[in-house]
Amino acid sequence: MIICEDQFRNDPKIGHILDNHPEAFQTRISSDHLTVIFFVMTEMIKGEESFWAPYFAITEKTDMCQFWSEDELSNLQDEIMKAEAIDETDVLKDEFLIIFEIAAKYPDAIDISQFTFDMFLQAHTLVCTRCFGYSLPYLMIVPLADCANHHTTDNQYEMFNSRIHRQGKQATTKEEEKFYFTHDKQRINFFKHFSQEGF
Repeated sequence: MIICEDQFRNDPKIGHILDNHPEAFQTRISSDHLTVIFFVMTEMIKGEESFWAPYFAITEKTDMCQFWSEDELSNLQDEIMKAEAIDETDVLKDEFLIIFEIAAKYPDAIDISQFTFDMFLQAHTLVCTRCFGYSLPYLMIVPLADCANHHTTDNQYEMFNSRIHRQGKQATTKEEEKFYFTHDKQRINFFKHFSQEGF
């Protein structure tokens, strides 16, 4: 199962909204994002009744600089980056107002009291950091693939080649192999997890 434009369009309560508002969901440069964001927000409002509730519960908040306060932005020590973050914040506020006004037209389908800017930021972060399909006909969130691609703790994966790692400290290792499999990289990323006897 995926979260995408088709899920929005086929939803019996809100599907008609998609075609009723092409100014938001079809003709804007950010229409792909707004389409999925709007649908995600309507699902988040359902809480535990949403099919996607378990998935939403395990997604973490991402620290994006457009959400930072003025004091936090000043720590960047880069006026151009700071200005871009502020501009992006203004864009987000504008886009929220666009879809908020649309949602407000459908009080029978959407609880507008829960359709908040905070929820918009949560949905926006989810869409921007976890979407697939930038080169496909439409964007989509694929929870199964997403869960395979993310973990709840910081981690690092290192490819292991037993022949190369076994020879890492020997002169027989090829020069191009030494470029990547350095002694330090082996020591840091490999030998702390495996012993020589494990080969």
